[in-house]
Amino acid sequence: MRKLSIGFHPYPKRKDKMTKKTQIVMRVLIDGDKSEVRLPKDYDLSEKDLFKWNPIIQRLDTKDSDVNDYLNGIVARRKLIDLEKVVNDEKLTKNEIIDKLLGGYENKKETTIYEYSKRYLRDEVENSYKEEGTKKNYRNAINQFCIFLELKGWKNLSINDFKYEQANAFKKFLETPLNSLHLIGIDKIECNRLYNNNLVGNKIIKKKQKNQNSICSSSTKVKNLRPIFEKAIDEDLIHKNPFKKIKVCFDAENEAPTLSTSMMKRVYDIKNNNCGLEFTKDIFLFMCFTGLSYVDAINFNDKNFEIVDGSIHLLDTTRRKKTGCKIKQVLCNEAAKIVFKYYQKGYSSSNSNVFPYETLESINRKLKVIQNIVSIPFDLTTRNGRVTFKYLIKESKYNNPFVTRKLMGWGKSKSIEDIYDRFTIEDFIDAKVCFDNYVISILK
Repeated sequence: MRKLSIGFHPYPKRKDKMTKKTQIVMRVLIDGDKSEVRLPKDYDLSEKDLFKWNPIIQRLDTKDSDVNDYLNGIVARRKLIDLEKVVNDEKLTKNEIIDKLLGGYENKKETTIYEYSKRYLRDEVENSYKEEGTKKNYRNAINQFCIFLELKGWKNLSINDFKYEQANAFKKFLETPLNSLHLIGIDKIECNRLYNNNLVGNKIIKKKQKNQNSICSSSTKVKNLRPIFEKAIDEDLIHKNPFKKIKVCFDAENEAPTLSTSMMKRVYDIKNNNCGLEFTKDIFLFMCFTGLSYVDAINFNDKNFEIVDGSIHLLDTTRRKKTGCKIKQVLCNEAAKIVFKYYQKGYSSSNSNVFPYETLESINRKLKVIQNIVSIPFDLTTRNGRVTFKYLIKESKYNNPFVTRKLMGWGKSKSIEDIYDRFTIEDFIDAKVCFDNYVISILK
């Protein structure tokens, strides 16, 4: 039986003459026969990186490292192939075994980024169990990305040749107004033609191109393209995600405006017999007092909470629909009043929902009426509710940022507190008491 082992180490004697970086070598040992393979120069080590190299674990002593990700990928690939059969196949040369361990990379790299993106859309999006809204977001991102590739003449570009430079060019394309596309070498007329005749599966989508993408839209599209390249990494087609460090930054002016305390009080003081706006006012205030988005608020049901000593405690099963992240709260008194008001009306007799269903469009139309009644100087929508809750928490002087993350349903924190979830119910009761005192002060 043939024995195989691999290891990694920097080779200081092999430095790139241009970059002055040190190569990483993979040592492969098959039945005592040693070979050394130079890994791609994208993962060469700078002088600073060399000081972080740990010879025991054969990795860099640092977090979020592309080098570590790549080396871990090589090790992981050993588990994905029938290694025993490969090693014991006497017909295979040592170089062929190495090539298989590296995923047959050289034979796969001719896949074009255009074809791979379309295939990802078909296999991983359209034929998945994702929500229709999520599918639509992925569809828009991938279709616009493929249009960009056509406009730049990169339709036949190998996925391996799509680098950070091309990813950054796509970001600039998203941010550039339609009338300024010529400044980045793109023809406006051709761009409109492709948008108006964009193929999705077997359907033609007639899409009116906006002057430019909003920053929020651009950020979402960049985020939705990253999984394509992560999958390509898993399939050994590429070594790095070119979109990993591409970020679209938000300016404060692009966020939904926050209601001031005086605006909140004016909304709160609207008489319930005013123009049939009672439910619209209540559901909006519920969002302001809980931070729930409209989709989470309108689907709030008796499986999301329990009543403990007259207070409403959200259960661990309560998650944000958009992200799947847990929300933990003891609802403030004003939010609890709204829940009891509708829960006792019996909406949960036919289903478990606390509130009667009304479409987002209908609620937003009625919020425009409230906006005019109480003289709010910006367009009032359901989005203002969640950001207002965040503002109210901050103004209440509650100062535990980790509990605040749970109140908002923010996830993906790398903090120890978040990983081990070391919070007690008393932490959330303290937050409720602090928040209640502040709400009383602004509504009196």
